[in-house]
Amino acid sequence: MPTIASEENGMPVFCAFRNLLLAGFIIAGSPCVSPVFAQEFAEEPDQTAVIENGFYDALSRGQASEAQALLNKAFNDRTSTNLVNIPQLMLALANHLCDIGDLAGAKPWYERLDKEFGSQIADEESQKTFHELITVKLEWINGGGKRPWARPDVIGLARELASAVAATDTFRLEQLLACVDVYVGWWQSELEPTSREDLLNFLGKHRGERIVWSNEGELASRSESAGDSVLYVNTHGWVEVEGGFTNVQLAIHRVPGGWEWRGIVLGETREP
Repeated sequence: MPTIASEENGMPVFCAFRNLLLAGFIIAGSPCVSPVFAQEFAEEPDQTAVIENGFYDALSRGQASEAQALLNKAFNDRTSTNLVNIPQLMLALANHLCDIGDLAGAKPWYERLDKEFGSQIADEESQKTFHELITVKLEWINGGGKRPWARPDVIGLARELASAVAATDTFRLEQLLACVDVYVGWWQSELEPTSREDLLNFLGKHRGERIVWSNEGELASRSESAGDSVLYVNTHGWVEVEGGFTNVQLAIHRVPGGWEWRGIVLGETREP
């Protein structure tokens, strides 16, 4: 499902700030320390930081087996278990495996997460438990894990989306929206898991008289690169959302065999 949004060439780029927050690495107003203390601290690194930083770094490099080894190490170390955010790491690993198409590898992690931590709160904002977050995902995997909403070509999917949005074709949008991992995001905030119904209702509530797709050429150029895992259909013509957001970017994610529309990111906050 979470991260900070920034802007690069007019496109949302998500960094690992939320991971740092989860691991407790952001410390405001840290006092200066003596060289001796600093040396001692350097010689005894925070094992929580070592495990969690190493875990997320491994996932960012696509090394799921390395991340899994670190997670298993934390499971087998009682001290680490008390300090490391085990359920969040389990969720991140399962989601990563699912995204790369390894559903057989993801399923046991989702099931273990549900069994051991399902009743714990996963999202303080929504107060949803881990069970509530992953139930739909597990049902989808158990049903075969098919993606009938996905398309082999990102530009083709982008054009379908832009056309459906412009025509207020809610039925078509519902067909194109992924059934799992749906979210809403906005500048300088986290991605927030949401229901498909709520996302579609949001689009219907905030649409203006005419919706325009503004970055088709840029998207076509970026789609030729194999390095982008997420591309954004930048649309304008929406009624201003609370906070000053005036455009909606439809987030299209790379998945095994193609691309899927998974969520939206709100942009262009107006200055006060």
